[in-house]
Amino acid sequence: MSPISHKQALYSLILLLLVFGAGCSSDSNESESAQSSNPNDFLVNYTAAQQLNTQSINTLYSLTWGENSTARLQDIQLYKIEYSTTTFNQEPITASGLVLLPTNRNQSLGVVSLQHGTLLNDFQAPSTANILNSETAIGAVLAGHGFAVVMPDYLGYQSSNQISHPYEEQSTLAQSTYDMLQASYELFNEIEVQLNNKLFLAGYSEGGYATMALHRKIESEDRWDVTHSYPAAGAYNKTAFSRAVLEQDQELPYMLSYLWVLYTYNTLYPTLNRPWNTIVQDSYAELMEGFNPLQASFDTLAEIPQNPQELFRPEFIQGILSGTDSAFLEVLDQNDNFDWASEAPITLFHGTADDYVLPLNSQTAYDALSQYNAEVNYIALNQLDHSSAVLPYLEQVLTKLLLELN
Repeated sequence: MSPISHKQALYSLILLLLVFGAGCSSDSNESESAQSSNPNDFLVNYTAAQQLNTQSINTLYSLTWGENSTARLQDIQLYKIEYSTTTFNQEPITASGLVLLPTNRNQSLGVVSLQHGTLLNDFQAPSTANILNSETAIGAVLAGHGFAVVMPDYLGYQSSNQISHPYEEQSTLAQSTYDMLQASYELFNEIEVQLNNKLFLAGYSEGGYATMALHRKIESEDRWDVTHSYPAAGAYNKTAFSRAVLEQDQELPYMLSYLWVLYTYNTLYPTLNRPWNTIVQDSYAELMEGFNPLQASFDTLAEIPQNPQELFRPEFIQGILSGTDSAFLEVLDQNDNFDWASEAPITLFHGTADDYVLPLNSQTAYDALSQYNAEVNYIALNQLDHSSAVLPYLEQVLTKLLLELN
């Protein structure tokens, strides 16, 4: 594997993460900060970051989908919020996120919680209120169409960037996104936003996994009713997906993402916390000790093989494939996020040619949810891979959400 090919793979991943971006400057540079005036449990403070008018939002829409929106758009206000949540070890921490709202308060709004995909830079987090980054442009389009949009940063970004992002760890994604929703509802109450009791969830890739985790958390807490959730291309079945990756004897262009998940689990879970030379070949153990794709250089990351047979120790691979590594398999099972009895409708999306997050994740999720008689649908995006399926997914979700406005 050459460093050039590895760099190209990383650049492709970054382009995927930025595919949502569309250019538009804010229509207001005014910024106001406010400490919450009420004794809220989760909302710490909020900042009115900027406003976008309907022309700007229509520009975002047309740059994304190549045509003007046929719906009546509204001016929107963006708010950065900080809120209280907890880490994996149940320690209190302040996290951040973005809330996007129509400026017209004379209407009842449905809420959309939009979970972002993998981010390789802190400045891509939603709370930066930069619509050039990640799904923020999509959040603006949804708000412009008349929704209250909630976009959590997750732990490890912006206000909580003093810790590493617990990549694809179910409990922290569920808790931080749930607490973001709680803080957002406190904001809605404080600034007198009217709601219509509809709550939608959506997200792609890591955002799809986070959406499923959030949906499950909401139903376990029984505080709100999810109207419909739309997770896409998420790695819900960590156990089967891990086995499928470790069975491969070829270069996998997204090995760094898989390693990030492995690093997170091995670091966080006390039942693991293994020396890296028991997982990867000796020559790569030192690189894994300080593995951090948010800070590492391309040249450093390029030293890591993309072929799992070259990277991992044979005994580690065999332990997972044979089922004898019970400790690791237990952690994977704790992060499996597909086999549960959903009370609210779920529509899964996945590109059939996705070689990054394999379609088996959505197929097994559909099969498992169906066994509980959940209202579940699976939309296979034919011949689309992880990158090319993004916009068709968003277009279908937007169409379904707009029907809810009528």
